[in-house]
Amino acid sequence: MIRRPPRSTPSNSSAASDVYKRQVLDPAPPEDVIAGLHGMKYNSIHITVVNTTSDKVGNNFAFLVPDPEIPFHRVSKIDFLGHAYHIPDTTTFMAEITFRKGDRFDLDSDAVIEMVVDGLNRIDFVAKSELNFATSERFEYAYVIYDLHHRQNTDKVLTYLESIGITSVGRFATFEYINMDTSVERAYLAAAKFLGRENEEVPLGLIS
Repeated sequence: MIRRPPRSTPSNSSAASDVYKRQVLDPAPPEDVIAGLHGMKYNSIHITVVNTTSDKVGNNFAFLVPDPEIPFHRVSKIDFLGHAYHIPDTTTFMAEITFRKGDRFDLDSDAVIEMVVDGLNRIDFVAKSELNFATSERFEYAYVIYDLHHRQNTDKVLTYLESIGITSVGRFATFEYINMDTSVERAYLAAAKFLGRENEEVPLGLIS
């Protein structure tokens, strides 16, 4: 039996997100915009955190795992991220498994944990006898997929939203694979535009 830590944060399926999902536009967007929206593809992700009594990877942070027999594509030793991520005399790993609805990795958290712990054991990162605890969360929106219709669909939806006064900022708002620094920069510039300071530059150090 794999022990889980007690929950300290609410599920991402919160009342707030449920309210957000019920929001609608009136009048409804044109059919071609709706079709473009449904054509925008993305991957979801399982984030699994595993804590162990040993440290078998030393002074290394992230590892890519190009092995089709191992379910996660990347595992990180998150102790490096600061005191809030480190439990003394233990090592904490974070494993990432991307999936799409209905595929073989679209599993509940218990099944994902078992799969991740087994994979970490197989690559000699975590012995099952040294496991302290493991927990897993799934997030629906993780990575934008750039298929052949990505640009056409995204431009159609964003142009429509802009035409009705809705500004899109962030990875999934703009449906672009951007990281945190770019998201912060674009949010700052959007706020400056709202305040009538369109030519303002992002302060040095804000995103460095």
